[in-house]
Amino acid sequence: MNIELAIDDRTVSGELFENPVARQLGDLLPLTLTFDDYNDVEKVAQLKRELILDGVPDVDEPHPGEIGYYAPLQTLVLYYGSPGRWPGLVRVGRFDHDLDALRALENGTVISIAKAAKTAETVKTTGWTGGQNAFGDFAPGLVHYTDKVLFDEVWERDGLAKRDRSLVTIAALTAMGKTDQLRFHLAFARQNGVTDEELKEALLQLAFYTGWPNGMAAMTVLQEIIDAGCPHPLP
Repeated sequence: MNIELAIDDRTVSGELFENPVARQLGDLLPLTLTFDDYNDVEKVAQLKRELILDGVPDVDEPHPGEIGYYAPLQTLVLYYGSPGRWPGLVRVGRFDHDLDALRALENGTVISIAKAAKTAETVKTTGWTGGQNAFGDFAPGLVHYTDKVLFDEVWERDGLAKRDRSLVTIAALTAMGKTDQLRFHLAFARQNGVTDEELKEALLQLAFYTGWPNGMAAMTVLQEIIDAGCPHPLP
């Protein structure tokens, strides 16, 4: 996720990394925090909400120009020096501000962090053409909303990783018994990083909650995909 930091009357760019703690931080944006110097290597600010460290290493070693979260003190950290390896610390992002200028900031400096505004120049699309390939000029409205809205916009939103969107979609399609759509989305989930074992476990869980026939039908589709060495779907 691209972000902007308002520091000392300047706006600088940055990004949040792709990890569970960084995603939690992204959900809190925008934030306005008061930073103080600590140990002559970093600026720290207290967060009002704890971030959960599930799914990240127990120890991390941030570098100058990076953003960290230190769980024991529930603080967000901007590094201009190297603090070494610390347990309970997670690197969550980076920023482009001059490190000497960051070091020189006085205690009590207020810094705002927000998601970067998207402009016509920065918005990118995936170039998805699945709807066009399926219907051509027969159903231009459906093609537009499939390719340009669903896949180019909804699937690309920052709030949920693509693998998680795939699992949500598979759950919905399994519950409705939509095996034709499942054939695409099970393969698409593999492309999005969901392993075959994870898909099997997901369908087993779904069988209990969506009905055994639905679970069996979905598992049959998955077996056919794996046995056939089905290639990943293409846009």
